[in-house]
Amino acid sequence: MNANRPSRNAVASLLLLASLIASPLLAAQEANSSESDDELFGDAALVTVPTETAKDIAGAGFETSKGLLFGGDLSLVQSVDLWNGNLSQAKGMRTQNLGLNFDARPSDSFRVYGRGQYTMTSAVMDGTFSIQELFADVSWNRTVNLRVGKQAANWGVGYWWSPADILSLSAIDQSDPSARRAGPVAIKASMPIGLNQASIYATTDATDNIDQIGLAGRFEFVLGDSEFGLGGYYRRDGEVKPRLVGTATVKFLGVNWYGEAVGSFGSEVPTVGFASGSPVVSTSDEFFFQGAAGFTWTATDQEKRWNIVAMGEYYFNGRGAEDAAAYADHRAQLLGLVAGGALGGSDLLGYGRHYAGLYASAEDLWSSGLGLVAEWRSNLGEASGYGRLVAAYEPVADFRAEAGGEIHYGPDGGEYVFMNGTGEAGYAVASLRLWTRTTIDVAYPLYGEGARPRLTLVVSGRF
Repeated sequence: MNANRPSRNAVASLLLLASLIASPLLAAQEANSSESDDELFGDAALVTVPTETAKDIAGAGFETSKGLLFGGDLSLVQSVDLWNGNLSQAKGMRTQNLGLNFDARPSDSFRVYGRGQYTMTSAVMDGTFSIQELFADVSWNRTVNLRVGKQAANWGVGYWWSPADILSLSAIDQSDPSARRAGPVAIKASMPIGLNQASIYATTDATDNIDQIGLAGRFEFVLGDSEFGLGGYYRRDGEVKPRLVGTATVKFLGVNWYGEAVGSFGSEVPTVGFASGSPVVSTSDEFFFQGAAGFTWTATDQEKRWNIVAMGEYYFNGRGAEDAAAYADHRAQLLGLVAGGALGGSDLLGYGRHYAGLYASAEDLWSSGLGLVAEWRSNLGEASGYGRLVAAYEPVADFRAEAGGEIHYGPDGGEYVFMNGTGEAGYAVASLRLWTRTTIDVAYPLYGEGARPRLTLVVSGRF
């Protein structure tokens, strides 16, 4: 839902005021944040509970924080071209937004929560406003719990890719995988069964046609230190195809393993074929499979000389193009199809069949404040990808200096080169963190179209 676009001066003033308010609070953001529903619902579980599950009203402590809370979050990313002084919104995968939320709890069995977001699309902070969440929670005898309204509904367990997250309205932002995403307008009924939980949903596109109401159900159960989920989705008009979903998180040999699998009876997402030499858009009614599997591993020396985090994930997209490289070869024609409305902009991302990602970090080596971070993601089918290697120095909590490089590589028009958005094939980055969530990046492109050095200010945090 969009509101009228406000004037540039008003928006700029609002963001400046928000940033001034937020800056002294950034270091204490976790303690003061009212945005996290995990603080409001849910007992500590034996295993990591998916975000959407942990937000149910059934958890302990609901009655201990009655009242009205306000909060928000800010992400501001601005670049200055060091050659000509032009100001622009930083290109690439990062976005700018200002979010505001409220949490009203008049009683221990009723709650209303809302979150709106102003997303900026240019350097002068033009943009659109949308409602991300607006729902009411009602608990009956702390046994049956209802959530009515626009709500987040994250079923997946994947980090960079999550095909099991079938109810969210947007894909994961790979530059910020933990960012909250908007969910559908729905009625959700859930019932805890010991450590297990059963949930059913009725989702709608704000229509009075019963055939356009989607029905979804999910059962989550705990076995030892592991958690599993089984679910499905059905919509009578077929605009969204039926799906069966399974998820699992397992701890084995000191490593946290996770996986999710989806069987879909057709696809509503258009794909492009190039058999005739020109792109042809189509959808399929065939059954196909999607799956993601990965691991997370952490290790800390007993003498606290180092702390290591490692992650890896593989994603198979059965509905993706068999010849992903053809998307890169015909990028200009595909952009023409987007301009003509035959494809959406998001259809030019995630079109491959095989993806992989790795992440590793070593922080505070030998209590020196020094650390290393490495990250890589790739569309394996067309050999495009993103890599980053950074050395960091963080002697105290509110100061962090980083220097390193990142690169978007692959064929011209490849997915990760296209996601870069700058025409630069690679560049070096020096970064200085002033506060916990405030960073200044100095980027010097190594080569590529329009490669010019730039200074970027990144401010993000909650208040």
